[in-house]
Amino acid sequence: MTRRPPVTLWASIAADLWRLLLLTVAVLVTVIAFAAAIKPLADGKLGPAEAIKFMVLAIPPMLAYALPFSAGFAATLAYHRMAQDNELLAAHSGGISHRSLLAPALATGLALFLSLAALNEYAIPRFLRSMEKLIAQDLTKLMVSSIERGYAIEQNGLMVYADDVLVPDAAKRAELREMGIADAIELRGVVFVDTTDDNRIKNSLVTSKAEVYVVAGAEADGRIRRTASIVVSEGWGSKENGDAGWFTRLPTIAMPIPNAFRDDPKFLTWAELRALRKNPDRMDFVHTRSMDLAYFLARRATTSAINADLGATGQAKLITQAGEPLLLRAGGISWDRTNHVWVVKPNPDTRTIEVEWWRSDETGTPGAAGITRITPSKAYLHASINTQALTRELTINLDLRDARVEDANADVGDHIGGDSGNRRAQLSIDGLHIAYDPLAEYTQKTAYELLAIAEPQVNRVNNPDPIFRKPTHDLRYEVDSLQREITSKQNERWALATACLIMVITGGITAIRLRDAQPLFVYLWSFFPALASVITIMSGQQLTHQSGAVGLLLLWAGVAGLAGYTFLSFLSIRKH
Repeated sequence: MTRRPPVTLWASIAADLWRLLLLTVAVLVTVIAFAAAIKPLADGKLGPAEAIKFMVLAIPPMLAYALPFSAGFAATLAYHRMAQDNELLAAHSGGISHRSLLAPALATGLALFLSLAALNEYAIPRFLRSMEKLIAQDLTKLMVSSIERGYAIEQNGLMVYADDVLVPDAAKRAELREMGIADAIELRGVVFVDTTDDNRIKNSLVTSKAEVYVVAGAEADGRIRRTASIVVSEGWGSKENGDAGWFTRLPTIAMPIPNAFRDDPKFLTWAELRALRKNPDRMDFVHTRSMDLAYFLARRATTSAINADLGATGQAKLITQAGEPLLLRAGGISWDRTNHVWVVKPNPDTRTIEVEWWRSDETGTPGAAGITRITPSKAYLHASINTQALTRELTINLDLRDARVEDANADVGDHIGGDSGNRRAQLSIDGLHIAYDPLAEYTQKTAYELLAIAEPQVNRVNNPDPIFRKPTHDLRYEVDSLQREITSKQNERWALATACLIMVITGGITAIRLRDAQPLFVYLWSFFPALASVITIMSGQQLTHQSGAVGLLLLWAGVAGLAGYTFLSFLSIRKH
């Protein structure tokens, strides 16, 4: 006759286990959520009402750590109570083995495994985003709070300290929003310090007043960038080149507001991580490196196009910032490795270099204001990239030496200086670009496409191109680092869910094995192996991010070690 499964006993064990589990996890996750809210509350990033909301939002993410230990604790107490009340002995006398009694723990572990896996991959990243929105996006609020507490604000190497801050009233805010300004504040008694990566001071400025305006830029690549524009009229300061004194008509300081959601894969779900692996440009730090390499490639394509046009037709057409055509007639350009500049070679037939500039009048008609012809003895060409991320552009600059200007009415180069009359010792024409701008083509390419173009030129044995070396290596480093981080995050989430499954079984087996010991002593025998497992998972995640697949050995070693400890404990009770 086949023995029926002890469904009633299983239900009783499961009910006791889940009652303890829910009570324990409620207490533990509340304590952890409160602890997580303390620092942003103390830093002034959260108000009292926002702190409560932050704690509520923190509960699901904290389950990733609270649930495994709560489950292990609940299983330990549930099975230890049965052992202390001799219920296990009675069940064994009735023919129910200890292995059979572990069925509720196994079922609970599987349920928690699936629940925690779903939370890790889908729910927790969304709650983390909501938490981050409360503390990371409101720059003006952070400024107000920090300044009122006497702290400096630091963003992208720029430190700002102010004696006081003025916040506009509701009517002024409404007026600003109609103008497209999201927020604004006024700083009084301000000190600006711009530092390098190694904390050296580059520029500094002291002023009585500064105005901060927060605006949202145009969407690009799915990114809506928010920028804080700091307007300063005048002040006393020093520059990196050694200049110091009273400065007026200072340029606006553009401070990009970082979006944490685009800089950390922990905010992404499983599907989003898979998509990110194929398209790493979704992360801002990768996208920035991609744009760096795109500009370098576009710069090389620009100079190559100019050289090709000069070689084929003897002239290259450039466009000024005002849209005026400028014809450069020469024999080509060659790279001067010593001075890092393109040297314009004379036309082999005429042995001259000529520049023909079709000047526009107020109507914008090329040539309407006359044609300026410039004949320099020497000419140099620079293809320059602005390093400022918010105002980056690729321009061509012509540096003309001992130049004869044939159109006196054009006043070419008078703002630069030189010899009087129609001769100029040096004449610079800045802000040029070619009619076909390769920049638009390269900036549309992905990181992988840009690397496929640049890496063969950098890594070739014969005559490698040194110009692309740094931006190519920087982009490759960020892409590889991101791929390792994605791998580490995915494995970390599954390892935590697996550890949760094992912890429940570990708690039940340990309670049965040590049925005569005190409850706290019993739990410690399951707690410390579980804690070691979680620590190795966290350490393995960091090692995987830093070093790659070797970190996965450590990450899963903790889970394997906990499983091995549980199996050895099970061997001591399986005979029953």
